[in-house]
Formats: sequence, C-alpha cells, structure tokens
Amino acid sequence: MFHKKGLILVEADAAEEERIFEVALEAGAEDVASMGEGFEITTEPEGFADVRDALETNGFSIVSAEVANVPENTQAIAGAEAIKLLKLLDALEDDDDVQTVSANADIAEESMTSA
Repeated sequence: MFHKKGLILVEADAAEEERIFEVALEAGAEDVASMGEGFEITTEPEGFADVRDALETNGFSIVSAEVANVPENTQAIAGAEAIKLLKLLDALEDDDDVQTVSANADIAEESMTSA
C-alpha cells in the first residue's frame, strides 16, 4: 500500500531548473518534478542522503527533506468526508504516542480550505 521514498523539496526559479535536474539525477535521484515554486525530488531511501548532500553542496535551498511513506495509489475524498478525515489526521498527529501518520487520500483543494 505504501513505499518508503526519499522526498526532497527544493526552492528554485526557472533559470535553475536544468541544473537541479542534472545535480539530482547524477546523485541518484529517481525523479524530479516541477511543483509550482520549486521541485520535488524522489529517491530510494538508500540514496536519499547522497542526493540531499549533492543539492546542498551545489547551493540549492532545501525546503524539506525526509524519508516518507508514499502511497501506491490514492483515493479521492471531498466534502464532509474530507473534513472528517482531516480532523482525524490532525488528532493522530497531535497524539504523543503516534510517531508518523500516512494516508493515501487525494483531498480536494476546496476541502482543505474549509477544514
């Protein structure tokens, strides 16, 4: 249901796009995807540190970097169900006994703002 993947979010402008692709892929990244104001770089957990270090060494601003559970598939959720799910996820994340929370929900943007 989930795969462990390294996820690195990098701030960048369009002028740096080719260089980010080059550095990340040479360091062993699986994929580099444009995400609005930056890039999401996906790695295998074993190569995560190498890719992160290569990006830092080349002066890229890393917004976040973690090894996370990435869902194999997602389930679209909207409306009242999405709001309930967001409340449940918040409650789980606030529990001191819970270390990580993973979900395969694809929540509609309008549900995120109304929660």
